[in-house]
Amino acid sequence: SLVTDHESHKKLRELVRHNNKHRKDMTRTWHGIMAVLVFITGYVLAIMEEQIGQGFKKSIPITVAAGIIWVLVALGYRDKGHSVALVTQAARHNLTEFVEVFLFLLCAMTFINTMQQLNVFARMRMWLVEGGFSYRSCFWITGLIAFWLSPIADNLTTAVLMGAVVSSLGQGEHEYVAMCCVNIVVAANAGGAFSPFGDLTTLMVWQKGKLQLEEFPKLLIPSAVNWLVPACLMNPYIKDAVPPRVEGETVRLLPGAVEVMLLFLATVVMTACFHSYAHLPPVLGMMTGLGLLKVYGWWKSRKLCREGGSHRRSVGSSGDKVEMSSMSLEVGSAVGGGGGSGRDGFDDVDGASQGSGEGRP
Repeated sequence: SLVTDHESHKKLRELVRHNNKHRKDMTRTWHGIMAVLVFITGYVLAIMEEQIGQGFKKSIPITVAAGIIWVLVALGYRDKGHSVALVTQAARHNLTEFVEVFLFLLCAMTFINTMQQLNVFARMRMWLVEGGFSYRSCFWITGLIAFWLSPIADNLTTAVLMGAVVSSLGQGEHEYVAMCCVNIVVAANAGGAFSPFGDLTTLMVWQKGKLQLEEFPKLLIPSAVNWLVPACLMNPYIKDAVPPRVEGETVRLLPGAVEVMLLFLATVVMTACFHSYAHLPPVLGMMTGLGLLKVYGWWKSRKLCREGGSHRRSVGSSGDKVEMSSMSLEVGSAVGGGGGSGRDGFDDVDGASQGSGEGRP
């Protein structure tokens, strides 16, 4: 079977080289023009999500567009006399890469939702209120938290969670909330740039081996500058008053909150070790950590049931609350972009087939 597998990879490499040699520019064919139009239409519909309404999600046109683009690429190759097998392999390679990203984000979001369920972020909001911080101080504190949280929890999740914190903190202060949300989004995106876990792009770059784990911290200073400059420009427009306290409101961490936070940090470290030292896909580390979270949730729920506790919901059962639409949007955008990028995707297949055939009898 090894010999057969080696021969199939050899044939694939020859096919890739032949098509690379004779490939023609598709940008002036009707397939290429249609692919661009489909791509633009998908994003226009995604932008019009609120205007369309009635449960319409921006992930719908993006995922549909991704499929249509790949069909157009396949038809374009067939019409030019090239083998469609090359497109099939490129599509499979592209999908495999982004399915890994999808599973990675799914595991990370389950951890984040579990911590939200255990009042971790609600307690953070109460700490800001009880601390007597001014609106301006909260502006900087929430931005700082977003900057340092996004390298671990990814920028999308961080922006959503911290946005909920400032929305609750600045009730009735619409201009303040808007400026804080802008600050949080900028801080989360800037902070996510110096970590492989902070953004879909950095995760893909790390998974493909373009950058090693120890190289990401070099981006810390440029990332900080990208956040601090806009924040300093907005600072004079933030009032220095103290937000009113809500009497009688108390939020406590639920049982298991500290353990879940520690388990999440351990999972991040384990994922980095899986990739850096064992040279395994990072998603395996996140899936192992998710499995440990499920084990802990099972043990905790049994313990609480024996003690007659009221928290019978399993600690690790927050996967059903994951925002699948947002994840589908990210992965759909990447897959559709992979079909439209053409050359990079097919060159990756060439590299992958060469790597998989090395050292085999």
